[in-house]
Amino acid sequence: MAPDFDKYDESTQRDFARSTLIGIAASGRPSDVELARPYLSDGDIFLGDAARNVICTFGGAEDLDELRKITTDSWGDLRRSAASAALRVSPTLEVACELTKNSDSGVKRIAFDWLFSQDSQAVRNFFLEFLHDENGTNRMRAIRYYSRWVAKNELEKFLETYLTGETYYYDVVTWLDRLVYSPSPLREMFVGALRHEANDSGE
Repeated sequence: MAPDFDKYDESTQRDFARSTLIGIAASGRPSDVELARPYLSDGDIFLGDAARNVICTFGGAEDLDELRKITTDSWGDLRRSAASAALRVSPTLEVACELTKNSDSGVKRIAFDWLFSQDSQAVRNFFLEFLHDENGTNRMRAIRYYSRWVAKNELEKFLETYLTGETYYYDVVTWLDRLVYSPSPLREMFVGALRHEANDSGE
C-alpha cells in the first residue's frame, strides 16, 4: 500500500484495498498473503471476498481453518476455490471427508475427485461404508472407486462377500457383476458410464 494511503477517506481506502487484493490474487506472490489476512473479517463483503480469494490462491497450512470456513460461509466459485486450496495445504482424508458433506455440489465433487485419486486402505474403508448407503449416488461413488483401484479377482471376491450380507443393494450387485464379468471393451464402456453416475450432483 502507498505510504500516503491514510490521506484518503475510508470509502476510497476500501476501494484501493479491494483493487490491490484483486490484483494480488491474479498475479501476486505467496508472500503477499500477509496483506490479505487483516481484511478477512472486514464488514465490507466485497473487500472481504477479495481477501478470501487471495487466501484461496496463496494461503498455506496456517490458513486451513479459514479455508474450511470459506467453504461453508461463502458462495459459488469462492467456496470451490477454498475447497481446492484446503486439499492443497492439507491433503488428508479428514479434510476430504468434511468437504463431502458440504451443501455445495461443486465442493463435493472436488472432494470426491481427490478421494478417487487416492489408493490407500483408509480411503477404501471410507468407500466401503458407502456400499450400504441409502443414497444411490454414494453407492455409485464407492463402486467407481473400487473399479479404479481393485483388481478383477478382488472385485469377484468382494461381490461374493457382499451377496452374503444380511442386506444388499441390487444396483451394487449389478455394477460389480458388470465390472467382474464383462469383456473388454464392454467393461471400459461400463466404467465410463459409472464415472458419469458417480458424479451425479443429485442428493
